[in-house]
Amino acid sequence: MKKINSNRYGGKVCGVIAAFLLLLPLSLHLVAGLVALPVLDCIAAVSIGIGLVFLLLFIVYLMVELHQDKRLDRYYQQHRSCKVLLGNGGYECQTCGNKNLSKRDGYCSLCGTRFQNDQ
Repeated sequence: MKKINSNRYGGKVCGVIAAFLLLLPLSLHLVAGLVALPVLDCIAAVSIGIGLVFLLLFIVYLMVELHQDKRLDRYYQQHRSCKVLLGNGGYECQTCGNKNLSKRDGYCSLCGTRFQNDQ
């Protein structure tokens, strides 16, 4: 799952929520005052309801993302002194990102991290 801030949808989602919660209801209320159609106030109330649902879903989505970030950070902190097997057969240092490691390396030549795992 991509993070909402990394794919630049956060601002668009906030814009849609603001449109349903503020812009549309205020516009309909102003038009209803000029035209005197009670159905416009009903549509404005529905718009506010839709905006609140979107806002609730957005908050839940951000809470899930925050939980994911915390779990990934905890995992990374626990495996910092490890080298990771890459798809091309090489290894990568988790501390500095050095990808010029081999299976027999016991430490990183760039940052000096001693590896805990023997992959």
